[in-house]
Amino acid sequence: MPDETVLAGVSMGASVVSDLWPERPAAGVLLLHATADLPDHDPAAAGLTWSRVPDFLGRLRRR
Repeated sequence: MPDETVLAGVSMGASVVSDLWPERPAAGVLLLHATADLPDHDPAAAGLTWSRVPDFLGRLRRR
């Protein structure tokens, strides 16, 4: 794949990306899961999750 390739997966496709990612270089990944409206949405938990995303992404090994 070209160096600028971004792997993307939705729902079960996120699992496919996780299998491919270690073996194939990619400029990035996009993983989407549970994209439907969630009636029990917890704003505090969502805020905490998103506050951790930059740190997680910063720790990913660059290829």
